Amino acid sequence: MSFLNSQSTLWVLVRSSDVMTAALLLLLLFMSIFCWTVFLYKLILWRVKKSHLAAALKEIQQAQTLDAVLQITSRFAHTVPGLVLSKALANLKALLVAKDGAQSRLGEHEIEMLDHLIAQQNTALITDEESLVPYLNACAAIAPLLGLFGTIWGLINAFMGISRQHSADIAAVAPGIAQALVTTIVGLMVAIPALFFFYYLSIQLRVIEQRLSLISDQFIILVQTLFYDSKKKDN
Repeated sequence: MSFLNSQSTLWVLVRSSDVMTAALLLLLLFMSIFCWTVFLYKLILWRVKKSHLAAALKEIQQAQTLDAVLQITSRFAHTVPGLVLSKALANLKALLVAKDGAQSRLGEHEIEMLDHLIAQQNTALITDEESLVPYLNACAAIAPLLGLFGTIWGLINAFMGISRQHSADIAAVAPGIAQALVTTIVGLMVAIPALFFFYYLSIQLRVIEQRLSLISDQFIILVQTLFYDSKKKDN
């Protein structure tokens, strides 16, 4: 019962807020909805992608030929590992064609170039996956400041009301101060989850990055096994 009464009292304070406080509360509400939406969207999406990456990594670790890699790429078509491997195969094909046919041997320079191209591709993928995540950190930093601003604004109004009434009676002062503190509470309610969401998603993104790197490394190792000519000198 006391919890319901506190909720009712809080709602009364929100409804009696002035225009500035109401605008700040609406902005904080929008930020909260945005943070929760981004978090749930990334959480669901990345769980699927991590599963695909883990399965592809397990298969490519057992691959011994390019035909096996092609089969893995086909099985994981329209997924992150499928995209990575398809582009890696395309880059390898371009290097082999430049060396006059599929039977060419690749030198150290070509292997390094292939590794660099795959690394660039992985960086671009991670950058795309990271979209919207930095905004969670921004919300975590801005929300308490907005709450503090609303509190200061409310306190100024409360003290101005005391000045007009020529009375410092606690019964007259308390509602204004309580109303002023509402924005601080709401700001913290936005900032704390947003900060947690940011760090949690950052950890999950590092997991995706690590699995991408492992798949790429495994592909390079296979290419070195099949095509690398240690005696070949590149100009």
